[in-house]
Amino acid sequence: MSDDVITVSPSELWFSQRTAGGNGRAKKLRASIRKQGFIYDPANPVTVIRTPNGLTTIDNTRVAVAQELQLDKITVVVKNYDESLPPIMVKARRFGEAKTWGEALRYRTSHQRPEPLPPYGTPVRPYMPKDDEP
Repeated sequence: MSDDVITVSPSELWFSQRTAGGNGRAKKLRASIRKQGFIYDPANPVTVIRTPNGLTTIDNTRVAVAQELQLDKITVVVKNYDESLPPIMVKARRFGEAKTWGEALRYRTSHQRPEPLPPYGTPVRPYMPKDDEP
């Protein structure tokens, strides 16, 4: 199946995590997007999964920063819920025992603390450290 690359408003996307952008990732990404804009990288695209609730991102930090900076549009790759994960992700167990993008999403949402998120994620933007936080 070929990738479905679309342009979408980041405000339409749901999230699969409660927190994102730790270890300075949010700060670096904010600076990069402010300087260069949001750049689509086919080698490392923002991946979203089509669910009954809409589109939920697996790549939370980039989407959260895009929302925070009030970007109108970003380019994402859409995966179907029952679509197979790439073999390298399955082998690396990036999402536990997941074999499909839907299973990966459920793995991600179910491992959030202090309590799991609903299986299709949440429209609530994850907490990210401010630029002046360590």
